[in-house]
Amino acid sequence: MVPTQFPKPVVVGIDGSSAAIRAALWAAAEAYSHDVPLELVYVMADPPASSRFDDFDSEFDYGMDVLEAARTAVTMVNDSVKIETKLLRGELARTLIGVSATAEMLAVGSLGIGHIAEMVLGSTAAILATEAHCPVAVVRSENIHVGASTAGPVVVLVERGEHENAVVETAFREAALRRAELLVVHLGVPRQWAVPASTTEIVTAPGIDPIVERWRSSFPGIRTREIGVTGYPGCYLEQLSRSSGLIVVARQDRTKKSAHLGATAHSMVHDAKCPVLVVP
Repeated sequence: MVPTQFPKPVVVGIDGSSAAIRAALWAAAEAYSHDVPLELVYVMADPPASSRFDDFDSEFDYGMDVLEAARTAVTMVNDSVKIETKLLRGELARTLIGVSATAEMLAVGSLGIGHIAEMVLGSTAAILATEAHCPVAVVRSENIHVGASTAGPVVVLVERGEHENAVVETAFREAALRRAELLVVHLGVPRQWAVPASTTEIVTAPGIDPIVERWRSSFPGIRTREIGVTGYPGCYLEQLSRSSGLIVVARQDRTKKSAHLGATAHSMVHDAKCPVLVVP
């Protein structure tokens, strides 16, 4: 008899910030759509040798409180998703990367994950986007919808190569879950030192991409548009993100120990006004 496989959860890093709560609300809709549990995780830092037991108790109580607050916020919006909570101990990024090995998706707020955030993107979110074992959703606190079916189109950024299949497949699946339009943006080679307003070109008929055609036939109900963008795509894509429900980008895994985001994907993770899903 084959053992039952438990569904992998959608995991959210919780730290007590409003950005983390928004990420949890967004992730709850994802978990519900994927028919998997939502797992809220708070990570306690390893205490220094000089710390006292009451310091540990204080952070433990804080962690339990913020997990319960996140659970309550999610339940008020979506009481159909199964919610689990975990309080773990260790270095924040390394612990969440470990959790990602058994997760369907990992979601973090773009500001506030961890107690100190960078000006635009939390440093922990940046590490997770390049090192997690599963797709990572970086959820900004602005312009997001907590109901998957109410958002705008899913946008996928495509650079032809060995990573294209995974990112296109994920984008089609996310569009299907949302019952949303899919916009495939084919990225040309960016022009060095380009002036955005005068050099960015949009081509509405970029040609047939066999990988897009393959997945289009697997998801015949998804309305799909394709465009090509060359020059300096950052400004155009940032504007596009304001009316999009999700942007899907690929992470370039050169080796098991080396991964990075391409220039355009990196720009979207930092500047997009909608959630960005990074696919390894």
